[in-house]
Amino acid sequence: MGNALDAHPCVFDVGEGFGASEMLWTTAKIDECGDVKPPPAIFDTDSDSGSHKLISRENPKMEKKIDSVLTKKDNIGSGNLAEANHAKGVNYKSLYDDLEYDISEYLLRIRDLICENVPSDVCPEKQCTISTKMFPQFIDGITAMQLNKADLEPNPCHVAQNKQAMVAWKDALKSFKENPRIATVTLERDEKGRQFSIFHRFAETGKEFDCSFPRPESEFAIVSKDYTDHQMKAEDCWKDPDKCLNDALKLVSLSPEAMGNAGSKAIADELERREDQDKLASKSCSTDPQAIFRRLKNEDVQKTSNGDSNGPHVEADEHIIIDRDVLGDVPLGDDEVVVDWSLKQALHDAIRAGAW
Repeated sequence: MGNALDAHPCVFDVGEGFGASEMLWTTAKIDECGDVKPPPAIFDTDSDSGSHKLISRENPKMEKKIDSVLTKKDNIGSGNLAEANHAKGVNYKSLYDDLEYDISEYLLRIRDLICENVPSDVCPEKQCTISTKMFPQFIDGITAMQLNKADLEPNPCHVAQNKQAMVAWKDALKSFKENPRIATVTLERDEKGRQFSIFHRFAETGKEFDCSFPRPESEFAIVSKDYTDHQMKAEDCWKDPDKCLNDALKLVSLSPEAMGNAGSKAIADELERREDQDKLASKSCSTDPQAIFRRLKNEDVQKTSNGDSNGPHVEADEHIIIDRDVLGDVPLGDDEVVVDWSLKQALHDAIRAGAW
């Protein structure tokens, strides 16, 4: 969705600006998780008092995303200007000067940093908007896929971690809702379909997915709808991408006409590209709702049997190699939040998918 909105001349997509391997927005030490060290984060949360302390003045992943936007020739005019902006350097440390525990303020500072480098003939400063994504993982939440019924059993560490993360999630949503420069949209997707999409794209080769039982909706997704201004369904957006993109742009007072059909074409092109590269599963829980599927090495799946499993189901197959594919920087998360920020307001678009 962010890539599609980026087709608008006044929207600049920074994608996923947080990641567990580089930097989260906030995290905390969880007693129930033993000696497991929390991932790096900008803010640390005291589990007892709930207070927050700024512990990092850098976010390598977000900085790379901002660099990418500032050097993107199509977005900011001539190649010479793009190279000049990159060459002069960006003072990323200024993003953290007197920064308090307010994610809206952090993202709006990023918006201002980008938009001050956008020429007025490309986009008027007051209309300049950025888009980004946010997952519960960015506040150290866990919404992992459930491969079989055994995965539904509660894990004490995960339960405690999500309890702490839910506080941070509500803090973030409340921050968005109360900021007059921000508008919010929740884009939902069928939960089983969302998990299967993650499975066939990112799971280890040889892993299996049981379609026969329902997946409960994530608590993070349920809570988000109490704060957002507009709701959409991913399945509806695939059928009519123009309507979803137009509804989103209108929330930040941007004219859909300025992007023409470029946004919907970006969505169609992405799906076509994935199909050409065999990244779309030939079968799924939609085609075989009672099946157990095995993940193949080429990102496709193979039906092994009908479901109702209580644990791992692996059949002998000398042609299946059990190894981990190289994933790189991929959204292994779940409830995806896309946020578009403008000077007057911003669009915070919560997407439960990952299939755009």
